[in-house]
Amino acid sequence: MSTTNPDEVAKTIRHRLLPFTLPVAIIGVLSAPVLAAINANSGGTTIWTFVVYVFVSVGAGLFGYYVQRPTPWVIATYCVQYMGGLFLVLGSSVPVGPDPSVVSQAIWVVIVPYAVAAVFLVMWALRHAAVAVTRARGVNTTATIESVGVDGMVNYIQHQRMTLSFTDTNGTKRYFRTGITGGFYTTGDTIPIRYDPEHPDSKRSIIVGGQPYVSPDQQP
Repeated sequence: MSTTNPDEVAKTIRHRLLPFTLPVAIIGVLSAPVLAAINANSGGTTIWTFVVYVFVSVGAGLFGYYVQRPTPWVIATYCVQYMGGLFLVLGSSVPVGPDPSVVSQAIWVVIVPYAVAAVFLVMWALRHAAVAVTRARGVNTTATIESVGVDGMVNYIQHQRMTLSFTDTNGTKRYFRTGITGGFYTTGDTIPIRYDPEHPDSKRSIIVGGQPYVSPDQQP
């Protein structure tokens, strides 16, 4: 039995490690091109670079997940770029043959994951900016659950998909859909929300129950 609250200790540790999350994430992302360059300059077939990439990239991702508690878009971005980096490191270990079509196909295998990761990052940035505006000038109100149902499990906890409605400052009734983990809500319940009064139609800007709104078409 401890004389200190373990939750407070964990929170203190994460707070002290917070400034290192971005540098560590950058190291995880840049490790792929650096190790690929080492492979290319050494003639390829160096298995140790693959092992180093896995440990560095996965370790950086786990570090960021523990400290930052990132959003789904950030997690998806890092996972997809990890896949692109994996192909990059493995591809750099294979000697280049005389057939240019093989090289072209290999390049696309690397480019596509990185392009998808870039799109995910842009979507996260747009939502982050919209939520920041809502926090600064938003209006608090309550939304009514029009319908709700369980659509899956997240870490053995029910995930509910629901349709919410609220009336903005102009008297317009608006509807949107969202998902909440472990809510155990029923039709007719109310949930506090915060929205941008200058853009009440922006789903990306809505904060539901203190958390940024995640629309079905925005979830990775």
